[in-house]
Amino acid sequence: MMRNWVLARAMLDRGDVASVNLAVCVHPGNHAAIKLSTEVAGAKNVVAAFNAMSKQMTVSECDPRTIIDAQDKGGAPAAWKSYMLCRYLSSELCGASP
Repeated sequence: MMRNWVLARAMLDRGDVASVNLAVCVHPGNHAAIKLSTEVAGAKNVVAAFNAMSKQMTVSECDPRTIIDAQDKGGAPAAWKSYMLCRYLSSELCGASP
């Protein structure tokens, strides 16, 4: 998250872009990935803590299913949605038709 934020900040500072939208995909079943064991900037959620420290440009949370659905609707190859759901979200989805 920090590496992408720094790159986006540098692009803004150099005037290469007018704006940047950053998002982190949090896998729906992986609650441990976003939970901090120690409170940072008043938050125990990784994204909330990061945003509290970098108020100039925030990071949004995005459900990966939203991106997978958008790519599917945008014309991604037929097997791509099934592969992505299986690979990143749930082994129960392997082999299931989307």
